Amino acid sequence: MLQLQGISALQYEDSLRQRIVGTQIQRALAASELVTNQELTEAVRLDRQQRRLSYLRLPKADYRDEAPLPEEEIQAWYESHADRYRTPERVKLTYLVLDAANLDAGQPVAEEALRDRYAEQLESFRTPEQRRARHILITLEPGADDAAEADAKARIEAVRARLTAGEAFAAVAQEVSQDPGSAPQGGDLGLFGKGVMDPAFEGATFALDLGQLSEPVRSAFGYHLIEVTEIQPESIKPFEEVRDQLAIEVSQGSAESAFYDMAERLANLVYEHPDSLEPAATTLGLPLLTSDWLGREGGVDLLANPKVVAAAFSDEVLREGTNSDLIEPEPEILRAIVLRVTEHEEAAPKPLAEVREEIITTLRDRKAA
Repeated sequence: MLQLQGISALQYEDSLRQRIVGTQIQRALAASELVTNQELTEAVRLDRQQRRLSYLRLPKADYRDEAPLPEEEIQAWYESHADRYRTPERVKLTYLVLDAANLDAGQPVAEEALRDRYAEQLESFRTPEQRRARHILITLEPGADDAAEADAKARIEAVRARLTAGEAFAAVAQEVSQDPGSAPQGGDLGLFGKGVMDPAFEGATFALDLGQLSEPVRSAFGYHLIEVTEIQPESIKPFEEVRDQLAIEVSQGSAESAFYDMAERLANLVYEHPDSLEPAATTLGLPLLTSDWLGREGGVDLLANPKVVAAAFSDEVLREGTNSDLIEPEPEILRAIVLRVTEHEEAAPKPLAEVREEIITTLRDRKAA
């Protein structure tokens, strides 16, 4: 996304950092609240209240009767709660998994491909010039009249005279600068790139030499005196530094291309041979996998995915005995599965003998409660 916008990752990080700094005071104000003394007192009273209590513990086990239960009572519970005691419908599957992570694994990437990738993404490895500057600001309200303008300009000129006479910039900034954010730091604004500051301020800053004091600069905020204290020139990461990163990207791109090609072939093969997955497994070299019994609640890993479970219990796969379509369970992961049902058991009531002890425990618990 950044590449399409002509922005490098480093430029994006820098702009995001500036936006975070710029919104701190806004968030602080928006998240604050006015609290009356009465509200505060009530909040403290509720938060710090304590209560003393007495209690009596009645263990259910003390009321549990272990005497044998009448058989007719067990039978009646079994019949009235038949839905509780059923074996759910379940299936066994064979399936094939195509995973991009397993394609082209360990294959070396051609040096030429890496060089081409580096040339294509050169802008993303470029760090634009950044400068560290400090300033002194004499503010002017928007729409200030000529008299206010002249007064502000005279004041900034007087400050400049003090600096040229040898006074320390940081000390003067702390004394006279009307920028509340930077004045306590001696006017320091930190490192910043282009496109962050007021255009007039930015133009003057990037035109100065290191350590040079500017003439008064008029911006939307007032008059500034600017001094550049550090320059980090534009730089480009060398190929050798990003080679491993490029190798991963090229390898992933190759695996992605192979995945889509094999996925298309897999979809065609399971359609052409709807009654077996073996032709697809043999042709594409994929292992034929089998599942344990699987209910409508799903299994583990891929077999827990709702799309996979829905396909396994669909009429086409379950009733007609055909292969499923190609399923891509997670859109963000290049992984696909096809499956077919090999065994099927309908839901059925469990025999009373199998659930008798469970029913007895339930009835005794209810009587004790």
